[in-house]
This record gives sequence, structure tokens and C-alpha cells, in this order.
Amino acid sequence: MHAKKIKLAPGVDLERVARGTPMFSGADLEALINEAAIIATLEDKDFVDQLDLDEARDKVRWGRANKSKKVQELERVATAYHEAG
Repeated sequence: MHAKKIKLAPGVDLERVARGTPMFSGADLEALINEAAIIATLEDKDFVDQLDLDEARDKVRWGRANKSKKVQELERVATAYHEAG
């Protein structure tokens, strides 16, 4: 239902996506499709492929990956100051 509004690559298997997303609500599935479309757009793709859907599933399930340890260290320092106050 949510995948009707985006262009999927010819080899996309939505049953595979369904098997990989047990207990996802309708909102979670819509977020997955939207996230996959964003990933594909950022990579200048014309279609959403299976890898985009797999990456989007992981982002919806576990959140975005922290790619910078510098930011994480700054957040810890800011949190320490906040807690000390």
C-alpha cells in the first residue's frame, strides 16, 4: 500500500521486506518506504532498490548510525555540564 507512491526497481521483492519487518506497524512501514526513498534520492538513483529498503529497515528499527565520535564526545561533555548544574 505505502510502496505504490514510489518507483521501485524491477527486482525489488516486497515479500522479503515483509518477512524482515515482523511486528512493524503501518506507520513503521510507511517510515521505512519514506526512508528508502530518501536514501535512493541522496544517491541520485531513479528507483528504490532492495539495498535501499534493507538499509531503511535498519534505520527505522535501530535509528540512525552515529558516524562521528567527535560529536558523541561533545554531547557527553555537554551532558556532564548539564547534570552538574
